[in-house]
Amino acid sequence: MKKAVVPFSEELKFNCEHSLTIDTYKWTDNDYKPIVEVFLCHNNDKLKVKFIAYEKDIYIKSFDDNGRIWCDSCVEFFIRPFEDDERYINFEINPVRAMIMSIGEDRNERKALVFDYKSQLNVKTDSHSGFWTVQFEISFDMLCEIFENKKRLKSGDTIYGNFYKCGDETPDPHFGMWNEIDGPPNFHQSQYFGELILK
Repeated sequence: MKKAVVPFSEELKFNCEHSLTIDTYKWTDNDYKPIVEVFLCHNNDKLKVKFIAYEKDIYIKSFDDNGRIWCDSCVEFFIRPFEDDERYINFEINPVRAMIMSIGEDRNERKALVFDYKSQLNVKTDSHSGFWTVQFEISFDMLCEIFENKKRLKSGDTIYGNFYKCGDETPDPHFGMWNEIDGPPNFHQSQYFGELILK
């Protein structure tokens, strides 16, 4: 299982030396494997996440939250913040800020959170020639509220998660991941989450 350090930054500025890469692609026979860089930092109040997806073309059908975001050009972060709780949140975002945010223990019976909490995430997207970006912020207080957990994350804690790149209904369907899933096509397998250590 992969491990990564999440740098501390009081001003939530990314350190380019601490990036992760989504570069393991499975479950298709095509050669479409766009590189995606992921940057993380925290300040003991929030976890900030940024994706840079190197794609020449992007494809978008979903413009509304809680739609079929995974069918578009899409990046995803699944996070299980508390070791004593098997539930995790999936953040799935396309280039026009349409997103899924839900909670549950697996793929089934997930509870939608996006309508209540998206406004707190400060989601930003941008498209350029040859790449597109997504960034957002996850408040530690918000996680305590969602999980009904009084233990607030801080430096020294370990959280669990995985990062994905997909596009189920794009011209070149693809399924990329940071920590490799050894199983059937399904990102919702928390046993393959890596460790993210808050510095």
